[in-house]
Amino acid sequence: MSRPHPMGDTRTHLMLFRTMAAQTGADTLRAFEEGTLDADGWVDAVERCRDCRWVEGCQRFLARPAEGRKAVPQDCANADLLREIVLPG
Repeated sequence: MSRPHPMGDTRTHLMLFRTMAAQTGADTLRAFEEGTLDADGWVDAVERCRDCRWVEGCQRFLARPAEGRKAVPQDCANADLLREIVLPG
């Protein structure tokens, strides 16, 4: 069975996911330490990102300067996860 589109580069999407988390206030380290995001969860998040069709929009979103944290964009393939682990405030 073929994919509808090729998956993106793993390193690129790991960095996109980490940057998205940082800019939206999602604390991946705390989530990992608390068990909310385990090793399999990291793999799943990067795979969702690699399979996402919103890459250009994501890159534009991340490149825009902002004061403070940004809201998690609805088009992000990891939006639900990021909202779950965002720090309060």
